Amino acid sequence: MKRICVFVVMFFLTLNLMGQNDEYEQYYRYINEYLTKGNCDRAQWLYNVYMAESGRSDKDIEARLDSCRRNNSVLVSNSMTFKVGTEELKMVWVEGGTFTMGCTSEQGNECDKDEKPSHSVTLDGFYICEMEVTDGLFRQFVNQSGYKTDAEKYGWAWIWIWDRESGKWRWDTLYNANWMCDVKGKTRNMLEDNHPVKFVSWNDAQAFCQWLNRQTGRKFRLPTEAEWEYAARGGKMSRGYKFSGSNSVEDVAWYFGNSGSNTHPVKTKMSNELGLYDMSGNVWEWCSDGYGSYSNDIQTNPQGSSAGTKHVCRGGSWGGRSRDCCVSDRDAYGATYRNAYIGFRLVMCP
Repeated sequence: MKRICVFVVMFFLTLNLMGQNDEYEQYYRYINEYLTKGNCDRAQWLYNVYMAESGRSDKDIEARLDSCRRNNSVLVSNSMTFKVGTEELKMVWVEGGTFTMGCTSEQGNECDKDEKPSHSVTLDGFYICEMEVTDGLFRQFVNQSGYKTDAEKYGWAWIWIWDRESGKWRWDTLYNANWMCDVKGKTRNMLEDNHPVKFVSWNDAQAFCQWLNRQTGRKFRLPTEAEWEYAARGGKMSRGYKFSGSNSVEDVAWYFGNSGSNTHPVKTKMSNELGLYDMSGNVWEWCSDGYGSYSNDIQTNPQGSSAGTKHVCRGGSWGGRSRDCCVSDRDAYGATYRNAYIGFRLVMCP
């Protein structure tokens, strides 16, 4: 009788464990797939989700994650971290190479006219920040320099609102909104200094770069549009994704469909192939280039158009369409323009 009871207990315990294994089998499948491809960041992110939901850990997966990181240590070693006041700035090396810029096949039929024609671009290597410039980092700049942003000088910024009378979206002025505010123009809690800075103009981003250069003795600047797109696509490690790091916008971007109408802390979505976060979504990012039309010409280290008064923005934002988050999508505004959707990211010359 005792043997029968033990057998019954073991039988139901086995069934229970099998049920648990089936429930989390998809995690193992995708983690193994990412590890096989050498995508350590994605595997680690999914393993963290698995542990949070299951309450369990797996020594075999942890060993494979360690091995994956060791095998990809060249990428990790090719980064530089700077201490700026209380904030850290990690710059990731992007090896130079040649890529096709603009409307490529993974974008399907969603390309805008200004993304065509696609064309070949060759770039030298450069460093790019793993994340967008945060409120906390921008605060260091303002506190030390006394700088006043264009939004502060003019006393207002732009906001995209729903007009109930016309039943349409339109731009409106948001008075007293500046980099210290949330997306509604209210003063942001300093505990949210890990959100990307916004309500900053192209001029403001340039002033920040000049200040940081004086602080570090390095040459920081805004990325060219070509550098931005090359990095967003994953550089030489590119897997040809539609968005920066995935074909699913939900994996990598905060946009209108999932943001809850707000920015989010940087680095809370999955990174791309280079370990860069939020290249799709959260806030648009200023580029150094003047905005202009593409051509079929093969280009090397292009600097963009010298005509016109608008500067390129890339990446989409918390308040925009998923389409805006595609790696080839483009937008442009004047040098003093500022709104709740635009921030910036840094590049550093080697």
